[in-house]
Amino acid sequence: MTTKRSLILLLVLFSYSAQSELVTWPNYSRAPCSFTSQVCINSAAIGDIVEVRSNAPINESLFIGRPISVIAGPGYNPVFTTGNFINIADTTTGPALSVSIRGLTFQKGAIYITALGRPIIFHIENNTILDNIADESGINIQVFTESDIVVHINYNHVLVDTVGSTVAPLSGMLVQKVLMALVWGPLQGKYTTTQSK
Repeated sequence: MTTKRSLILLLVLFSYSAQSELVTWPNYSRAPCSFTSQVCINSAAIGDIVEVRSNAPINESLFIGRPISVIAGPGYNPVFTTGNFINIADTTTGPALSVSIRGLTFQKGAIYITALGRPIIFHIENNTILDNIADESGINIQVFTESDIVVHINYNHVLVDTVGSTVAPLSGMLVQKVLMALVWGPLQGKYTTTQSK
């Protein structure tokens, strides 16, 4: 039964990934992606991948209300300026999807994910969060749904700035189940955080 369910889930993910579109930002030949990255993301459909092809500083936070991936384009290192972040709060329903946040750098920023709807497999990989304040988590994931949520957090670097702080530093990452009736599956893997001196 478990193998059959896994096979069905993989087939659903494959069919949706085949329908998703690669959207590039900035793309001066395709409105609205010739404007801000938020406007570009607002135009993306569920399951799309927004590829950031810019090394210029990104001076905005991104608010995403549906499962959309945001990744760095090949050869690019997108940097979000001080205090900016990505906030994904998925409230959609439907089949399982895969969402990636990959290759981005945040200066005193964060990646926030709130799972409220459909089953999702999140991939948070190869991101860098610099000089984060001690009482904030650089990667913050909260689950409010009974849907199957899978989170892969790999090869991220979170630097926590504790200089002059009067609070005990949090870890660089927080994964929280908000519905206490839910049962966690096995937690696997490892992560490291670095504190500044």
